[in-house]
Amino acid sequence: MSLLFGTLNKEGRVYANDRYDARAVMRWTYESIFFDSVPFNLIPPIRFPAQLAKCPTRNEDSTGEVWSGRQIPVTGIWEPWPVDPKIGVRCPNYYLVGDTASQYQFEGRDTLEDVRWRLIWKDSRYMSGGIPSEEDDYFAPDLSANLNAPVVRQARPGEVCPESGEWYAPHLNNKTFRMSAGEIMPGPELGSTGAVIWYLKLRPQTPSVD
Repeated sequence: MSLLFGTLNKEGRVYANDRYDARAVMRWTYESIFFDSVPFNLIPPIRFPAQLAKCPTRNEDSTGEVWSGRQIPVTGIWEPWPVDPKIGVRCPNYYLVGDTASQYQFEGRDTLEDVRWRLIWKDSRYMSGGIPSEEDDYFAPDLSANLNAPVVRQARPGEVCPESGEWYAPHLNNKTFRMSAGEIMPGPELGSTGAVIWYLKLRPQTPSVD
């Protein structure tokens, strides 16, 4: 009843568990979980590019199709064509080169069936070895790329503290401890939102005087 109330009531909240620091969201929907900007929603929001490309059209050409159980020759998006033409084309899938083409379970059926996978979009974005522009913000910056950047010290619960100072843990609601070098970092190993890692708060850099 609590889940039902939280789903139907616009102001309802659903909690992941009964802990005092349980993760909570507004209503149990995809939109509320990932897009509600409420202070108690600890799930990071999803950010999409401003412009999204249109979905490729279906591939009417059977040349190069791959049957279930065979190896995928090209990385990209493939769509399944059933053996029975009355069923029609179904939901596409993203495959990496070398993957095994899977079977498909059609609506209302309990069994997996062989299908003919056809390529509708070849993914060549990573062939140059770089990161596509639309994914630039997916990855943290490489600290080694900037020799002047301060190195972030980190430690896990149960490990020896490598440096004295104030340490904080994002997965413990940014709880802060002042630790001395040689002490054992406190637990727990797992917080409500992920594995606990302690980070040393960086001291402000004092400008040098020539």
